[in-house]
Amino acid sequence: MKNLFLIFIGIMLILFSGIYFYYNHVEDKIYVLTIKCIGSGKVYPPPGRYVYRSMEKILLNASPSNGYIFSHWIINSSKYYVNPLEISLNGNTSIVVVFNKSIFHIYFYSNIDGIKIYLNESKIDIPYILNYSGMVRLNLHFPSIIEGDRILLYEKTLVDERLYKNNSIVLRCKEADIHINIYYSIKNLNDSIIILSNHGEYCYINGSRRSIPYILRSSGEIFGEKVFYINETHAYWLAWYTVKYRDNSIRNYIYLFRKRLIANISDVKSIYIHYVLGLRYFPYVRKIWFWPPFRYNYTLSLLNKTFMGKPIGKRAWCAHYRIENKMLVFYNFNKYNVLWEDNYRVYADFLFEFDENVSGAYIEFWSTNTYLTDNPRRAATSDVIPFKMLGQTSSLKAYLFSPIPGRRYIIYVGLDDVKDLPNYFPGDNKISYFDYQYFIDTGDPDKPLPWPYAEGRFGIHFTLGYIGIPRNAFNTFKIYVRVIGVKP
Repeated sequence: MKNLFLIFIGIMLILFSGIYFYYNHVEDKIYVLTIKCIGSGKVYPPPGRYVYRSMEKILLNASPSNGYIFSHWIINSSKYYVNPLEISLNGNTSIVVVFNKSIFHIYFYSNIDGIKIYLNESKIDIPYILNYSGMVRLNLHFPSIIEGDRILLYEKTLVDERLYKNNSIVLRCKEADIHINIYYSIKNLNDSIIILSNHGEYCYINGSRRSIPYILRSSGEIFGEKVFYINETHAYWLAWYTVKYRDNSIRNYIYLFRKRLIANISDVKSIYIHYVLGLRYFPYVRKIWFWPPFRYNYTLSLLNKTFMGKPIGKRAWCAHYRIENKMLVFYNFNKYNVLWEDNYRVYADFLFEFDENVSGAYIEFWSTNTYLTDNPRRAATSDVIPFKMLGQTSSLKAYLFSPIPGRRYIIYVGLDDVKDLPNYFPGDNKISYFDYQYFIDTGDPDKPLPWPYAEGRFGIHFTLGYIGIPRNAFNTFKIYVRVIGVKP
């Protein structure tokens, strides 16, 4: 019996020892951690393979290099955007840290050193590196360049192996490094005429259409396409030809007066066909600033006066307007302002803004043939103000004139002169009192006139006024205005 008892005690000790060992001892499990990096930056722990015990805590920390930003972690196909990030291992784990570029580069190259191109209307020297972040829009223009008796002739552009042959292209770049290769060829200009343009894609030589730039090896008749449409609002309009002669003299021929050129190869070295930006349905004018349906008096001479108990001078009815057939049409003068007993006036107020390099414009205007008498009372009811749109001013020089209803007028308005053109256009009418000048002045330099600012471009403000319009004609009376040419 004693032996059986001892055997029982031994079995129980072994059993209880097994139970104790099972519940009080856990075998340590070992896991593999793999860390990789995409982009440029430092990560802790560094990229590599590591062995950790189960449930061991690990702090991940990522530091991007210059020009990069931390994006996210990829842990076993799941993304995490917290940095630093603490994890506990419960299995084999793969971690990838992703750095994205914050600054990207656009590299410009050319097969000929020293080429100058236009980037967003600014001239740059090639080679060139443009740094950007996010997204950027590039307006590129590749001009052909005359150097002495040779021309660097634009041929093509490769943008990351994509081919462009136009000399003006638009690129939209987003978060990528881009390589732009520009190719030119060298041509000898001896005994030839080179034809270039700032925006024209082609021209006509002896009746045949030719791509620009073009090298003409003989004399011929040259003319440009009148308009190249850009979009639904604007277009490039042919403005003038710039001809460089072999004696190095330069002359501009305004398209209004010279539609075609006869170029003699013994005299002419190059022809530059110049286009200006204008509205799609209103040539040569970049923007029209309207005052309708009300017009304002800036002389301040009438601000404190009244007529029939109502104030006048500060604000008076002008007209409605529309653009049709490349003309600006004013109509609906039904809320007229009676300033004289027997002469009823109508006014149209507007301002034209022109493109760069324009210093003057040729403008045609007329009205419906309606007035009270055959010899209406004459008065300086209209004025025109040419000026550089450089900002606000308190004083501007104006030129007065008096148009007669029903007659057609063509005038030149520029920074150098203001005049009518009866000798150039037979049948138009001469304007009286046109040489009279005065200054529109607020009288206070601290209270400038409300003229728009347009980066120094040329502008013309018009006040077209007609008198002697009968009451029953105000609803049908119309004023027509169009720009027929510009001067460099």
